[in-house]
Amino acid sequence: MAWRTILMAVVMLVCSGAAWAVPRFEGLKEARPAPGAAVLRWERSPDDNKRGSVHYNVYQSIGGEWNFRRPAARVEGNEWVITGLPPGREVSFIVRAASSRGEEQNRRAVSVRPTGALPSAEWRGVWWTRFEWANGGRAAIEQRIREGMQALGRGNFNAVVFQVRGQGDTLYPSEHEPWSPMLRGDARSFDPVALAIEEARRNGLQFHAYMNLSVIWQSGAKRPPEDRNHPFYRFADASNPGRRLGLIHDERGRPRQWGADDYVWLTHGNPEVNAYLRRQVMAFLRKYRVDGLHWDDRTGNPNGVSRDPVSVRRFEGRGNPHRIRDFEQWQRDQLTRFLSDLYVEIKAHDPSLLVSVSPFGIADRRRVPGYDRFNDAVGFGVEPEKWLRLGVVDVLMPQIYWDLPDPEPNYGTLARDWRNNNRSGRPIWPGSALGKYGRDVQPLDSMQVRYVAIQRALGMGGNTFFSYSAAQPREWANAARTLYPTPARVPVPSHMSNPREGHVAGRVTGPDGRPIVDGWIRLEGRDRIYLSGADGFFAIPNVPAGDHTLHAQIGGGQSTRQRISVRPGRVTPASFRFGANSP
Repeated sequence: MAWRTILMAVVMLVCSGAAWAVPRFEGLKEARPAPGAAVLRWERSPDDNKRGSVHYNVYQSIGGEWNFRRPAARVEGNEWVITGLPPGREVSFIVRAASSRGEEQNRRAVSVRPTGALPSAEWRGVWWTRFEWANGGRAAIEQRIREGMQALGRGNFNAVVFQVRGQGDTLYPSEHEPWSPMLRGDARSFDPVALAIEEARRNGLQFHAYMNLSVIWQSGAKRPPEDRNHPFYRFADASNPGRRLGLIHDERGRPRQWGADDYVWLTHGNPEVNAYLRRQVMAFLRKYRVDGLHWDDRTGNPNGVSRDPVSVRRFEGRGNPHRIRDFEQWQRDQLTRFLSDLYVEIKAHDPSLLVSVSPFGIADRRRVPGYDRFNDAVGFGVEPEKWLRLGVVDVLMPQIYWDLPDPEPNYGTLARDWRNNNRSGRPIWPGSALGKYGRDVQPLDSMQVRYVAIQRALGMGGNTFFSYSAAQPREWANAARTLYPTPARVPVPSHMSNPREGHVAGRVTGPDGRPIVDGWIRLEGRDRIYLSGADGFFAIPNVPAGDHTLHAQIGGGQSTRQRISVRPGRVTPASFRFGANSP
C-alpha cells in the first residue's frame, strides 16, 4: 500500500505543478463590431505580470472551422482589433492565456457580426504643428502646404488642425503680435495661414486654427526674445518687477522664468493676461474665416502652484467668490473661467465655430486600475471633463498617444475611460500618435486602423492623428484604401445643430465708463458667480432659452439687476454700468 500512497502523492504534485504552470484565465469577455473589424477585450489572467511571460493567443473562426495550431494574433495586453473581416458575416473568437509552460484550454467563444457601411459623418482630423510647416523660405512653405492639403484630401480626411500661434508671436502677419522667429526672410512676404485656409478649402478640408494660449515664449538656451515688442516684455520679464505680473511664480512667490519644456508660462490668475489672450483670438477671427478654434494641451499649467502676487491677492479677495480653500483648485477654476469667457466671445462672433481642446490622454489616473503611477490631466492643471460638463468647449480630443500592447498606458483602455465617464452629451474624438515616446511607431496602415476601429466600435465619432510629418504625403493619400475608403462630412455636435440654450455676455463698468474687475454676476436660479475681467467683460455660457434675471454686484456692496431674454444658439448682450448712486 505504501507504493500506492507514494504514487498518488507524485500524481497530485505533478497535477498541482501543471496547474501552477498553465495560466488561469476566463477567456474573452467582449467583442464589439466595427466596419470590417472586431474589437476584442478580456480581463487579464491572475498570473499575468507575476512571472512576466504571459501572453494571449487569439483564434478566429468563420463558418465553424477552428485552427488552434496557428493563432490569428499573439497579444501582450487585454485588447486587440482584428481587421479585414467580411462585413455582415458572423465571426467567432476564442482567446487563451499562454506562457512557456502551456496554454489555458478554455473553449468559450464570443461571436460578432462586423458591419459594412462606413459612417457618413465622422471627424477625420490631423494635427499639423508649426514645427512641421513653418521652416524654410516662402517657396518651400508654399509647396509643403499645397502638397499636404492635397494628400489629406485624397486620403478622405475632412479636417486639418493647423497651428497658427505658438508662443506669444504669430505665424501670420498681425498688427498685434510680432512674427514668430521661425519665419524669416521672404517667408514673411506672404500670408501662410491665408494660403493654408485656401488650400484646405480647395481639398475639402475644414480648417481649425490651433493655438497655444498659456505659454508666451520658449527657448532651450533660456534666452529672451530678440524682438522687444514681444508680449514677453509686457507680462513675463522676470528681470523687471513691473513687467512680470503675468508670469508664474513658485510656492515662495518668486518669479519662475522658465518652466516645463523650457517654456515661459503665464498665470490665468491675472485678469490682464486673460483679457490680452482673448483679444488675440478675436483679432485672428476678424482676420480669417475658419471652421473652428483648437487649444493645445499646454492650455494648463503643469508647473505646480503659481503664487504670483495678483493671483494671491485675488484668491484672498473678490476673485474668489465661492471661497475655494485649495489654492491649486482655485487656479484651475481661473483657467476654466478664462475658457468660458473666451468660448462665449467666440460664439458671439460666429455660433457655428467649433471650439476644441486636446488634453493629456489620461483624465484621472485614480479611475483606471494600475494607472496611479502615471500623470493625468489634473497634473497638468486642467479639468477637461468639467469643461465639457460646463459647456466651455464643444469637443475634447484627448492625446491618447499609446499603443495597444503592454506595457500600459493603453489606447483602448483610455478611450473607454473617456467615453464611459462622459456625462456631458458633447463628443470626445480621441487623438492617437503615429510616432511618439521613442519606441512607439504606429503606422497609418496598421496600428491606426485599429484605433479607428476602436472609436467606431465605441461610437465616439472620430479620430485626430498626431501629427502630419509622422507620415509621408503618399501615406496620407493612401489612407483612402485602409482607413477611409469613402468620404465623410464633419459631424456637427447636437448641442450646436439643435441648440436649446444660449449665452449671455456683457461688461461691467464704473461711472466713468472704465472697466470694473471682479464684479460678481449671477444668473438667478444658478449658484455659480461669474466674474468680470480686466476689460470688464463677463460671460455666462449655456443659459436655457427664455426670460431670466441677472444680478450684478461690485465692491462696496453696490448691486443691481436686469431682466434678459435668451434665444437658443445666440449670445444675449447684458451690461452693467455702476454710478456713484447705484442702488
